[in-house]
Amino acid sequence: MVEKKELYSKYLGRDVTYTFIEDRDSDLFLYFFDGANLYDKEESFMGEVWELDKAIEKIGLRANLVGIYCAEGEEGRARTNEYSPFKNFTNKETNAKLNPKGILTGKFITEELIPLLEKNKKATSRLIGGSSMGGIMSLYMGSEYPKIFDKILAMSTHFILEPVGMGEILSKYDTKNKQKIYIDTGTKEFDDIVTQKSYVFLSQMAYGFLKDRVDIKYVVDEEAIHNEIYWQKRLPAALKYLYSL
Repeated sequence: MVEKKELYSKYLGRDVTYTFIEDRDSDLFLYFFDGANLYDKEESFMGEVWELDKAIEKIGLRANLVGIYCAEGEEGRARTNEYSPFKNFTNKETNAKLNPKGILTGKFITEELIPLLEKNKKATSRLIGGSSMGGIMSLYMGSEYPKIFDKILAMSTHFILEPVGMGEILSKYDTKNKQKIYIDTGTKEFDDIVTQKSYVFLSQMAYGFLKDRVDIKYVVDEEAIHNEIYWQKRLPAALKYLYSL
């Protein structure tokens, strides 16, 4: 059974729920956003889960697993706020509706959560991962904290929320940091054709921009929709790539 814990964050002003599956014989740490979607179908947003623990077992990877729960309420805006690492939005309508707190979420993870979980162990590698808005945050964390996170996993990233801001985030990646990135897109993420085409196009642009800056793999999953079923399916291969297994 996965045990849930809480840690009060002075940056976010709330108790943040997280899960921690410790492997005392490993110095690898995997941090994932949307922790509620990792193991328990009953608490998952869409009733499906990543099965992160089974994914690492399948590929023979030993690691410490951390799931970070998002904020709840405000019809989804609370999560969107905490997973938006932008100082503002170029879209004035979006800017009026949201209060981005992703930068504070990053500070919570690096200054409050990591010191707590790693106080008795020196990590040799850290992965930050997520999907959709979690993909935005994962790419942000990798660009803002390259010395902390050397592996970034971003599935079905919601670039469409703030393309200009995401461009600024990607521009910070540098070959000198020797990071490794995995990104992907499904070809049927959304029913709306315009949104779907934008999703694929922006992911392709991100890959094209990053391919000369970092070690990166981009995967297009034919017929895949925006759901944990497909992220679960792609997860083992993504981790195999990131850890060169």
